[in-house]
Amino acid sequence: MYRTIFVFSFLFFSFGLWASSYSQETLENKPMVVRSSEEIQDKIRGGLIGQIFANLNGIQYEFRFIDKPGNVLEYIPALPEGAVTDDDTDIEWVYIVAMQEHGLFVPYDIISQLWKRHINQHIWCSHQYVRHLLDLGVSPEITGITLINPWAEFNIAGQFTCEMFGQIAPHMPQSGSRLATHYLRVAVDAEPLQTAQFSAP
Repeated sequence: MYRTIFVFSFLFFSFGLWASSYSQETLENKPMVVRSSEEIQDKIRGGLIGQIFANLNGIQYEFRFIDKPGNVLEYIPALPEGAVTDDDTDIEWVYIVAMQEHGLFVPYDIISQLWKRHINQHIWCSHQYVRHLLDLGVSPEITGITLINPWAEFNIAGQFTCEMFGQIAPHMPQSGSRLATHYLRVAVDAEPLQTAQFSAP
């Protein structure tokens, strides 16, 4: 509960950072999209809740339909045991907390420390490979390059760890893509990174 309130607070705070960073000249040269703060807060809240629902409700179907597609006849979303994070949200939340202390684009040496401290369990494929590379002293600035990380070019992490970057920069697709690229290139490259750039906003 407290973690969710904290994340909401940060998302609203980060939107204010982005808004204040635009000069008057920039605003005069571009068409403005006007939204009330209540509407933006509602959309951020809905996006976060939707992400949690989707992640946790999808777990029961993981690895069940391999040879044949699934046939789900009825689906009622619910979180009877409450909302928790999983591998689809954990990494994003680590970054969001770090942004409050280090700014929107956390330096890669800090990202290395964050991974070593917080990202150690229930990680697979490219993320697991990144952890091994970090333990060897490789900078996270290059741990997602396909020549170094063989999982990076076909890992789906570019799709399922990018949503919050778009929520941090509502109505600013280029800013959302820049944020997603900065963080997700730690683990993915090529098409997965392009997917993140497209999906985040």
